[in-house]
Amino acid sequence: IDMVTVICNDGGYGMEEVEFRAKNMPDDIAVVHWPDFGPIAEAMGMQGVTVRNPADLDRAIEAIKNRTRPVLIDLKLDMRAMPGLH
Repeated sequence: IDMVTVICNDGGYGMEEVEFRAKNMPDDIAVVHWPDFGPIAEAMGMQGVTVRNPADLDRAIEAIKNRTRPVLIDLKLDMRAMPGLH
């Protein structure tokens, strides 16, 4: 099928990390070490791209433009750099 999926992967377990930080509690128990979903998508027959920097983002855009199979984009985000969550 013609499908593009984007995982916004901040490595956190929901909003718990933000809640813990707001209460001056250790937030490391809310951090999940998710796998790199790009290679997992490839193993399942999709096209997978992991985005960690602008060059990776360019690759993801090209993958979307030129897709011939489903595309999964694993967009790595830094929870601590998210606006409005401090």
